[in-house]
Amino acid sequence: MPQFLDPFPPLPNSIVPARMPAYIGPAYIGPAYIGPVALLELGRDLHMDQRDLPALIERIADARLRLFPALAVPGAAHWPSISVLRANNTLVGFEELAAPAKQAEWLGSGIDRRDSPRAARALASAAFHRVREALHTSEPQGAAHACGVGCVIAPHQGEGSETDNDPAEQVARIHLAAHTLHATTTVTLELPLGEMASVEQLTSRAESLWLDLLRELAGRSDGNEYCARGRERMLRRVDHAPPEWQRVMSGEEPAVLIGNRPKRRATRRLIFPGAFAPLHAGHRELAHAAQRIGRGSVELELSLFNVDKPPVDYTDLAWRLSHVDRSRLLWISRA
Repeated sequence: MPQFLDPFPPLPNSIVPARMPAYIGPAYIGPAYIGPVALLELGRDLHMDQRDLPALIERIADARLRLFPALAVPGAAHWPSISVLRANNTLVGFEELAAPAKQAEWLGSGIDRRDSPRAARALASAAFHRVREALHTSEPQGAAHACGVGCVIAPHQGEGSETDNDPAEQVARIHLAAHTLHATTTVTLELPLGEMASVEQLTSRAESLWLDLLRELAGRSDGNEYCARGRERMLRRVDHAPPEWQRVMSGEEPAVLIGNRPKRRATRRLIFPGAFAPLHAGHRELAHAAQRIGRGSVELELSLFNVDKPPVDYTDLAWRLSHVDRSRLLWISRA
């Protein structure tokens, strides 16, 4: 079984996760739009079963996936799979973010390391909201079909300080993430540098991993079919969103309240906004001071959107909420 990627705890027991549906609606596109030569060439380039590729394209169509890949991978714009999906109008948008300035434009100042799983999720979350906004007018239920995908690569990372100079102990990593209305998925592939000699090979491997992710998103696998080769190590995590999170993420509601409402409502309610990444002692002291001075109950507000920071994804949201006492009221908002 794939291992959990980040040291984030699972969702609180009080929250029942919503299952991501395998099918979302009727098809937008179909394999009839794709020439057989293009399919055979793509399958050969990615070492895929040629019989499997048309079925994958058809399932993407059946799932009504509206994709926006934001890929910090050199040469991603020339991937054969991107060309095929572009030709079939499956991509709402596409960005190759290999240049640091482009990454900074998407990630802002909220991500310390731009070669990390969190950076991939941030790109996926930002891309999801671009799809949602693009479909808002033409498709009222566009958020249900939107899918942002982010990918970053770390060509050289040592396993430890004593072995950083030993190529046999060094690894490259591909971090891939998808954000939909229903879930955030993160996949990391670790590759020993001895088996991945060039950046070109690493980017080619990233493309095959991206197609594995599409297979999962389109309902063709349960996440256990990612293909690790040789001494590669695959790590995967999925955070499903409860319905109340989805309502805020889609824009259906401006805010939802998390926590148990008190039986007796306070006459004066004070809202304390913040990122709470995570909630710490300083936050608690400020809330206590506000309650004492303002003579009212303090309710936290965690916005999915912050200036100069990428939108919050479900994995990050689950982690932040895990640091909040269940007795404390907290609003998830779009403010």
